Amino acid sequence: MASVPCPFAIYGCSAKQLRVTELEQHLTAEAPEHLNLVCIELVKRKDFARTQHQKQEQEWQRELNLFKSVAHAREAELTSEMALLQQKIAAQDLTVQRLMQGSVVVVDGAGCGLFTTIGAALACCQSGDTVVVRPGEYTEALVLPSADLTIRGSGPERTVVRLGAEAALVRVDTVAAITGLRLVQEHSEFPCVSVSGAGADLRLEDCDISALGGPCVEVAAESRVLVHGSKVHGSNDSGIVFHSGSAGSVERSWVSGCGVNNIHLRPGADVALRHNKVFDSLGCGIRAEQVDSQILHNDVYHNVIHNVAVVSGSPHIAHNTIHHSPGVGIDIMEGSRCTVSDNDVGHNDECNVVLGPGTEASIVKNTIHHSRRHGVLVKAKACGEVVNNHIHDNIGQAVKTDTGTATVKVQGNKLR
Repeated sequence: MASVPCPFAIYGCSAKQLRVTELEQHLTAEAPEHLNLVCIELVKRKDFARTQHQKQEQEWQRELNLFKSVAHAREAELTSEMALLQQKIAAQDLTVQRLMQGSVVVVDGAGCGLFTTIGAALACCQSGDTVVVRPGEYTEALVLPSADLTIRGSGPERTVVRLGAEAALVRVDTVAAITGLRLVQEHSEFPCVSVSGAGADLRLEDCDISALGGPCVEVAAESRVLVHGSKVHGSNDSGIVFHSGSAGSVERSWVSGCGVNNIHLRPGADVALRHNKVFDSLGCGIRAEQVDSQILHNDVYHNVIHNVAVVSGSPHIAHNTIHHSPGVGIDIMEGSRCTVSDNDVGHNDECNVVLGPGTEASIVKNTIHHSRRHGVLVKAKACGEVVNNHIHDNIGQAVKTDTGTATVKVQGNKLR
C-alpha cells in the first residue's frame, strides 16, 4: 500500500512514511505536538527576520556615517540623500518593533505548551500578546496585567476556568479581550468577571459565564464591557450589572436564570442591549434605572416579577418581543420618559404594559395582546400617550385607566 509523509514533517515531525489509512489517526493523535512544532518554526522565522533586519539596519547606518564624514564639503548636495536614508532607518526600526510585538503564548494544562497555567502565561505577556488556551480545565484566578491582551480558548465546551476562592475569577482594569472560554465562579459572594478602573475596556465573546452568589459580570464606573455571542447565567445575584458611570453593550447573547435581575442598568450607565434572549430571572429580565439606553430587537420572557422594568430615565424600547411573564411585561415607573414602539408585548399575566404615576411615556405602534388582566394599565397621575397600537384579546380592558387624574392621550388604537 502506498505511503505518504506527515504534512508536518517539514516542521520536524518524525513520521516520514505513513500508510494512507494511518494518516488521519496520526494527525488526530499528534495535533498538540504539530501545533507546538509550528509555533517553534514561527519563532525561528521571526528571529531570522529580526536578524536580517538588524543587519540591514547596520549597513544603512554605516552608509549614513560615511555620508556624514564628507558632508562638510558638500553639505547642500547630500541633504536630500541623508533625509532619504534616515527615513529608511526609521521605517526599519518600525518594522523591527512590529516583529517584536504581538507574540502568541500557548497554555496547555497537560504540559504540551510553553505554560501549564493561564496566570503564568499572563505574567510573562506584554501589550499586544495573545494567550491561546488549549482544551482542559483550569482552576485559577485571571488578572490581566498589561493592556491590549487577548485570551483565546478553544470554545466554552472545551476550555473551562473555574475558581472557588475569595476573589473575582477574572479581574480587568485595562483593555483586553476574552473569547472561547467557560468561566465558572464557585464562591458564594464574589463576581465571576469584574471590570473596574478608568479606561478599562473588556470584550467578552463566545464565552459561557456563570456565578454562584455574586454577579456573573460586574462593570464599575468609568469602565466599558462588550458582551457578544455569550451565555451569562445562573447567579443568585444579577447576571450582568452595569454600575453608574459605566458603559458598553450586550449583543446576541443569552442572559438567563439569575436570582435578582438578568440585566441591571444602574443610574447613569450608557449601555445598548441588542438581539439578546433574556429569560427565566426570578426578578426582572431587564431593569433600567435612570438611563437613556437603546433596548432593541431582544426576546424577553419568563421573568417572574417583570420582563422589563423602567425606573426613571428615557430609554428607547423598540422591536422587542416581550412575553409570558407571571408579572408585568413592561412596567414603566415614576419619572420615566421612555419611548416604547414597534414591540410585540403579549401573554404577561399582570398586565402587558403599566404606566405608573409621574411617567411621561410614549406607547406607539405596538401589538399588545393576551394578558390575563389589562392590555395597558394607566395609573393615576400618569402622563404620555398610547397611540396607534393594536391591543387585543386581553381578559381585562384594552386600556384601563385607574381612578385619579391621568393625562394620557389614547388615540388611533385598534382595540379588540
